[in-house]
Amino acid sequence: MFTKFAGVCFAAITVLSSTAGAIPLSSFGLAARGSSPSFNNYGGSSSLSNFDDFFGQGNFANVQFTEEKITVVQEKSIVCHSQSARIIQQRLLILQEIAKKVITEQVCEVEVQTILFEQFHASVSSFGGDLTRKSGRDVGYDSAIASHIGSIIDQNGNVSNNDLGFSGKDLGKAYAVAKGSNWNDNSSPSSVSTAWKAAQSAAKSGKATKSSASSSSAASSSTASAVGGSASSSASSSALAAATTSGAAQATASGGAAESASAAPSAESTASAVTPAY
Repeated sequence: MFTKFAGVCFAAITVLSSTAGAIPLSSFGLAARGSSPSFNNYGGSSSLSNFDDFFGQGNFANVQFTEEKITVVQEKSIVCHSQSARIIQQRLLILQEIAKKVITEQVCEVEVQTILFEQFHASVSSFGGDLTRKSGRDVGYDSAIASHIGSIIDQNGNVSNNDLGFSGKDLGKAYAVAKGSNWNDNSSPSSVSTAWKAAQSAAKSGKATKSSASSSSAASSSTASAVGGSASSSASSSALAAATTSGAAQATASGGAAESASAAPSAESTASAVTPAY
């Protein structure tokens, strides 16, 4: 029986598009260090002092987290148990909303919120490479870091603000691997790839539907406003309504093309985040 699992997909807050000319790092307030930018004190924000030290300079998305940095520990025999997708989805949604709570309640600068979220999104996305067995890492988690989950929210429901005594460099030092999955070296690479593609297709389809609905709503509002505001003559109203409808149709087509264009890089960025997984 194929094991069901659900992934929580976080939408990117900011998309930096490539342009015809190279944009100097200084334009974004980034300091170049070797081949990687530094986010230390980005934009003059003291909140980002020593930002690079968490995962290490040049390791923004924690891509340097490799099998060599993992120490598998067996504190107890961990065996996975099949649960309904709903049970898993509930818990993943809790983690999603806690992440939002931490970012929005403990960071006031919107630029810093964006940077921290993008780092979190890129780092957690790399787990996809583990699930497909293409990252070279065992499918597992750091049990020592995971044990701090009870330290995130205090008894009053507030996000804690004490240093928990670890950094991203400690990830993997107490790695736990659950046994009992139905992975088969012969058939699973293909079946997991098919499942991944189906999930990606569903995610992109949802974005396209939302974009289409938003464009239609904007077009309707624009048309209604144009018709309501043109009281000079019936002919004038008809002409204006026709022009508005035509413009809305062009905007919808343009919006659809833009969404398609942005959706592809989004999928690629997800794929690149889990390199060498996909």
